[in-house]
Amino acid sequence: MTETPDETAPVLLDLETIDLEADAERGATMPVVNPRTGARTGATVTLLGQEAASYRANLRKLRDAAAAYPEREPTDEDTRMLLARARQAGAAITGWTGIGYGKQAVEFSREAAVELCFKRPWLADQILAFITAPGNFARG
Repeated sequence: MTETPDETAPVLLDLETIDLEADAERGATMPVVNPRTGARTGATVTLLGQEAASYRANLRKLRDAAAAYPEREPTDEDTRMLLARARQAGAAITGWTGIGYGKQAVEFSREAAVELCFKRPWLADQILAFITAPGNFARG
């Protein structure tokens, strides 16, 4: 007679074996898609995952810089919301290829990342959706 596992026995999920922070710190490259068509554009953005300590540090730096000059912050609720999303997305970006604005290539910087994500909220949305999916950063 063949023994079968006891289906009532508890399963042990060893959380130590699932290190999302290490995956997120390694980063991943996201292909940018055209928001109108869903087609890949050829541009890519290199990102940290939301579990990365360096992502949180980047976000804190951006928030601290804004807090240092509150008079420069927008007063309009919608604009504040868009800027907050742009900062969240910009904090995750570590580089890009093929990104431009006004037919000019844009060199990567944290400030440029936030500015572009503010001007084009659809880009921030793509980035935020990507960084919140741990599977995008897993190495198999």
